[in-house]
Amino acid sequence: MGQKLKRMRPAAAYVIAILAFVLICFVVGRIPVGDSVSSPDSFSDSAQSDDTPWNLILVTNEVPLPEDFSVQLATLSDYRNEQVDERILQDLTTMLNDMEQAGLEPLVCSSYRDYNRQMQLFNEQRDLYTQQGMDAEEAYAAAMESIALPGYSEHETGLAVDIVSVSHQTLDEDFANTPEGQWLAANSAQYGFVVRYGADKQEITGMTYEPWHFRYVGQEAALAMQQQNLCLEEYLVQQGYAQVVNGETQSSMLDSQENE
Repeated sequence: MGQKLKRMRPAAAYVIAILAFVLICFVVGRIPVGDSVSSPDSFSDSAQSDDTPWNLILVTNEVPLPEDFSVQLATLSDYRNEQVDERILQDLTTMLNDMEQAGLEPLVCSSYRDYNRQMQLFNEQRDLYTQQGMDAEEAYAAAMESIALPGYSEHETGLAVDIVSVSHQTLDEDFANTPEGQWLAANSAQYGFVVRYGADKQEITGMTYEPWHFRYVGQEAALAMQQQNLCLEEYLVQQGYAQVVNGETQSSMLDSQENE
């Protein structure tokens, strides 16, 4: 995630076709999603309460950042000068320091991203899929399963950090089996962080499993989510900050909680 992106040079006709497709998607307000992960269409930006606390803001492929959103950033000086929302700096720093005290080697490889950086990452992933033989629509949908659209990314909130380790700097599911991944899964809630995209929550979040992607929600919410095995969407519904607008998804969410 921290590597410099290569500049793409597709043919002019290809560029026009892609831009036209993206424009159509935004105009009609529908984003295609691949078959392997269901779209989290049970939520919309109108389903989130206006009094949702700052640390619980919901941002997904269906719920964009508010147009007037802004964030005050602070720098993680000991971690490649990555930036985060200044309100989470102390908790994040304490967590990373405690990991080091335990003999671990955490590495923050990505944190706050602005709109342009997010656009670069999404375009790179989409172009990778087109090079593998997907058509424009398939590549667009596949990219959305792992890279959020600009304006729809948690990284733009300053509340999300991608954490790997010095010995494992690849963003893959194997990170969960590293000492750093295991420590974070067990302890991050004590500092207000949760694994945002869990392996068993993909149909709700709309994102593939990312054991390296940690989202700050505050200690109270993080501990509750950990103890009850809730993702952020489920927790917001439970707390009355969001409502489900799709009955089928609401039923599946309630069933998953009742079976635990």
